[in-house]
Amino acid sequence: MAEITVRPPKNDEKVEFFEVYRTGIPDVTDMPFARFARWWDRSLVNGDLKNFWRIAEVDGKIVGVAINIIISSLGWGVIWELAIHPDWRKKGIGRAIVEDSEAAFLTHITNMTHYGIALKTHSLEAVKFVENLDYGIQSLILRLDGPALGDPGDSALQIQIATLDHIPILIHLEPDTYWGHRDPKEWEYVIRGGGCYVIFEPEANAIVGFIQLVQDSKEESCTTVSFAFKPGYGKAVVKRAHCEIQTDNVVFWIEDKHDSILDYLYAKGYKRTEAEFLAKKRIKR
Repeated sequence: MAEITVRPPKNDEKVEFFEVYRTGIPDVTDMPFARFARWWDRSLVNGDLKNFWRIAEVDGKIVGVAINIIISSLGWGVIWELAIHPDWRKKGIGRAIVEDSEAAFLTHITNMTHYGIALKTHSLEAVKFVENLDYGIQSLILRLDGPALGDPGDSALQIQIATLDHIPILIHLEPDTYWGHRDPKEWEYVIRGGGCYVIFEPEANAIVGFIQLVQDSKEESCTTVSFAFKPGYGKAVVKRAHCEIQTDNVVFWIEDKHDSILDYLYAKGYKRTEAEFLAKKRIKR
């Protein structure tokens, strides 16, 4: 086989990148190109496209892509999405992208402790692939789908629109997943996107939670909920979130360590429809 070249994408390769990306990640076929384009454009502006995104090409043809991110608050460099065109799998493309991505993380970030790769649990080949690269499976993220519950009736918490002034408090909340918002700049980006609310305890006048409500792009009557909470208020924040949902169905992504929240949602009829592992590898210095 011809030599594999791994490099950052060029500015005019947005469409080609997307076409390969959508062949390798479940549900990406349903992602609107416009949404991907916003992700690309933002990464172009902040430098992530050049520094961390990667493509693999053989004889001038793009055969694999990776979208990589830094979770600076945790000291992780994460291969967020890795997609290889079906015609080019099991030819060393994925390994080449991972190795180049790891090198890029080390070049641009000095205080990193771990590499990470997010992967779908139903792909046993993907699990074996990352384990052969010395990654170990650590965190499990569950997607739960269920009915909108309406007003739970017993929630004493109140809600208001989130503003940038709330960020110094929000960064200290516990996120629903390991990729939850922990960086002030990320919080600013999220809040400016709309659909964001803070939840507070009126007697103490203290913020105890945050929710973001996003209309599902694939299903008209479905809302995806992201949330963060003060320890001890997780279930209460999730219950309060249902008061604001206007669709019939709801999606949560939740890390498996949040037992009480999972117990509550399962008891209310939610079902696991998807799951994702995080594989990590400690950086050797």
